Amino acid sequence: MKKKFVLASFLCVAFIGCSLLPDLPFKGVMGGDDKKRDSLPIGPGKKNIVEEKIDEDDIEVIEVYISKDHLQCEDESGKTLSVTERMLQQVGVKSYSSECGVITGVMPPALCGTTTLRINVHGIDERKLPEAEVIGFKSVETFEGKQDYEIVSCD
Repeated sequence: MKKKFVLASFLCVAFIGCSLLPDLPFKGVMGGDDKKRDSLPIGPGKKNIVEEKIDEDDIEVIEVYISKDHLQCEDESGKTLSVTERMLQQVGVKSYSSECGVITGVMPPALCGTTTLRINVHGIDERKLPEAEVIGFKSVETFEGKQDYEIVSCD
């Protein structure tokens, strides 16, 4: 009886704890807006758009970025380029280039545990931008004013 109580208590804490997490822009494997995500032509019973034939001459590559989610004072934190490239692939978007970057023109607070301005930048087919936006990517064209980015080493 005690084992069942302990197990039930653990499950309750696990479920309640997970529901208290902040609403992150990238939720689970697919992330983002559920309505937009469900409209994507992938998933059970849907044709996989990764297999779609695209004429390489028709592709105009644009750069998109997503936060690396790197935390100050935690050198090993954050998403690698391969992780964010896989995120794109999961929604049928091919990455033609991948680089690490940092947002410039703004200053983050110097506080351990807060997110840095490090980003992962990928070159994708311009026509696939809506799919990338659903999972939290933004076009580098969205930088405003003095805010911009520069490519840096991924170290």
